[in-house]
Amino acid sequence: SYEIVIAGDQNSSGFQEMLSLLRDTYLPNAVIMTRPDPPDEPEICRISNFTKDLRAKDGHPTVYICQNFVCDLPIQNLQELVTKIEKIKTTF
Repeated sequence: SYEIVIAGDQNSSGFQEMLSLLRDTYLPNAVIMTRPDPPDEPEICRISNFTKDLRAKDGHPTVYICQNFVCDLPIQNLQELVTKIEKIKTTF
């Protein structure tokens, strides 16, 4: 299974576009989590400790796709996310 984490400002259009893409895609073996970037540590970090170091890069929403306790390189581009999700879909 996959753990997909979107880190960043949940109100930004880029964050919402990435989240919409993931929600609109059938990914039965994936858990999608949002990790807001407030000054304080968000509750998701307490619930899923591995998200603690997964942060938005350079102020842009960032997606981390993890499997077996290892995360791929962060994704900040919507088209790159589409490409990665298409590859993941073929594994289900």
